Amino acid sequence: MMLNVNMLWTQPFQQWALSTIDRASSTLTTLHLQYEGPVLELKNGDNLAAGPWTIGLAALDLPALTSFSFSPSMQVSELRPHARFNNPISWFNLLRFLYRHPTIKKLRLLDFQVPPYAIGLMAPCLIFQSATGGPPPAFLPLLESLATDAQAIQWIITEQRGASQALRRIILPVYLAYVDLFDTSLWDFIQSRRLHDRVSISFAIMHSNDLSTWFNSQLGTPISQLAGLQRVRIESLGWFTVKIWHHACACNWMLNESFARWLDLFPDVEEVEIVEDREGVALWDRRVVCATFNKFCPRVKRLVVGSKVIDLEGDPQLDPFETAGPCRFEGRSVA
Repeated sequence: MMLNVNMLWTQPFQQWALSTIDRASSTLTTLHLQYEGPVLELKNGDNLAAGPWTIGLAALDLPALTSFSFSPSMQVSELRPHARFNNPISWFNLLRFLYRHPTIKKLRLLDFQVPPYAIGLMAPCLIFQSATGGPPPAFLPLLESLATDAQAIQWIITEQRGASQALRRIILPVYLAYVDLFDTSLWDFIQSRRLHDRVSISFAIMHSNDLSTWFNSQLGTPISQLAGLQRVRIESLGWFTVKIWHHACACNWMLNESFARWLDLFPDVEEVEIVEDREGVALWDRRVVCATFNKFCPRVKRLVVGSKVIDLEGDPQLDPFETAGPCRFEGRSVA
C-alpha cells in the first residue's frame, strides 16, 4: 500500500486512511508513505511531542509488515532536486514504530535526521533497554535491505546491537538533494564490521548534470576500507546511464567521466551491476560504454545487466555489444 500523506494524513482524510490500513492490517505486507511537500508535525519544541504523524504511526499494528518506506516521492526528488522536505516524524517515534514491527525486511528512509545521541557516538538507544535488566528487544532482526543515507545506515545497524546477520543489501541514495548527507565515515564503519564481506553495496543514482561536481569532490584517495569488494551495484534513476552513455548526449561527457573516475576509487571492484529498464539499455552506445570503462576505470572488466554479462576487456569492437548502433546485449548469461 502506498499513501500520499500530504492529502491522506491530514484532516478530513486521516481517520479514513488509518481505518483503511487497520482493516487490512493482518495481511498488509507493504506500507510506503510518501510526501510531496512540507508536512508539519506539531512538536512545541519537544522532540517527543505527539502530532498527527506520531499519533498515526502509533495507531498502526501491522504483524505481517515486511516492507516499509518513508520518504519524499521520487518525482519530487527528480523535478525539485534542491528541495529538502525534512521527514516530519521525530527519530524517537519512528524508532518506536520500527521496534514494534520486527518483521520488516526492506526499509527505506530519506530526508531523515538521525538522533543526536548517535552522531559520533554510535551507541544503541538506552530508552529501549529492558527495565528488568534483561536483554533489550530485538530491533529489525529480519532486515535484509536498507536504503537510506550514510549516517542513518550507521545508526540503524548500531541499534541492532550486532543482530544484523540477515542484512544483504545497503542502498545509498546519490540524488542532488541528498549528497550533502553523504558521510564518508560510513566506509570506516563498514570496514570495522566487515559488512562488505557479505553485504551488497548499491548506489541509487538519479541523473543531474550537477552531480559531476559531487563525484569530482570525492576523487583522490582510493576507498581502501572496502578492499576486497569486487562488485558494486548501480540503480539508474531518471535514465542516468542512458543520459551519460547515449551517443547524442554530448552535454553529459563531464558527468560520464567523473562517474567512471569515482567508480575507480573502489580498489578491487571488477564487476558493476547496472539496474536500468530494457528500453533504456537499448539506447546505450556500446562505444561510449567501453571507452569510458577502459579509459577511466580499467579494473572493471564486466558489466552485469539483468541476466547478461558484458565483457569490457580488449577491443571494444569485439565486445558483446553490436558493432554498429545501440547495443542489443548479445552477452553471455549470468551463471
